[in-house]
Amino acid sequence: METSKDRGFQRAARFIMLLGKEQAPEVLKHFSEKEVEGITREIAQIDKLNAEEAAKVLKEFGYLQKSRELATQGGVDKAREILISAFGKEKAETFITKILKRSPHPPFSFLEDLEQEQVNLLLKDESIQVVSAILPHLNPERAAAIISKLPKEEKIEVARRIASLKKIDPEVIRMAEQALREKVRAQGEIVTWGVDGKTALAEILKYSGLSAEQSIIEALKEKDEKLAAEIEERLFSLDIITWLSGRDLQTVLRDFSDGELALVMKAMDENLKEVIFANVSERRREIILAEIESLGAILRSELDKACGEFIDYIRMQAEKGEITIIRNQDELVE
Repeated sequence: METSKDRGFQRAARFIMLLGKEQAPEVLKHFSEKEVEGITREIAQIDKLNAEEAAKVLKEFGYLQKSRELATQGGVDKAREILISAFGKEKAETFITKILKRSPHPPFSFLEDLEQEQVNLLLKDESIQVVSAILPHLNPERAAAIISKLPKEEKIEVARRIASLKKIDPEVIRMAEQALREKVRAQGEIVTWGVDGKTALAEILKYSGLSAEQSIIEALKEKDEKLAAEIEERLFSLDIITWLSGRDLQTVLRDFSDGELALVMKAMDENLKEVIFANVSERRREIILAEIESLGAILRSELDKACGEFIDYIRMQAEKGEITIIRNQDELVE
């Protein structure tokens, strides 16, 4: 929220901008350090004042000199110029550093609004020096994602440069940010959609028929066993019980104790629980419900193990021909 102090800084900044090289520093010296910081921060954020705006500011302060004879350019360079004239280079740079840090729009903040893929493309052809200067200003998670895409040698060099950073010339930051903004405008917005490829493939395989599914899984195993295992994990979940006829499901359920089923059902949603309860007697339903209530908190690892064993058992029985897995229920006739 803008305060009266902020508005005061804005008015003073516009007036001092118009005073010129000799008078502006002299006026600035009369303010406290906090006021100098506030005023010059406003100067740094002003691009320029046109003649009409300049005339309005001067009139407000009772200043009669013609606006066309006065400097009207703002920005970080203008703020630095006035600060150096007023306080010397060293102190001026201290002010500039504070100004940039407290800006409502930190350096490269616009990158946070872009898709990760677009940020990667923007930085793809930038030098290691530029990338190293940009990353410390980004959200750590986003910076890590960028580093992960770099070649191994560049990762090490970028990490080394970031670790050794102490100060960066604000003007270098400003120029780098401006250049990236231009690249964004030239590229236009790249819209991407997040896709979980493994889950997508598993869903496709569910509708490809068992022979096609097994063929693809086996081919994947030859090239990447870990990937094939992850696909199988997604392919066979607890909803496997909906792919069985009532008779086959009842056969499976008879091979598990009430306690074992209760543990597996603790991980099921209400719809899957109803599938189970529809295939057991009313008496067994009551026993299983009591078992579920008595379980309390369960370790995730224990729950996952029980569910995995339940799913594996169904798959094993199907492979032996004891039961039949039919994903397309239109094919099922009882």
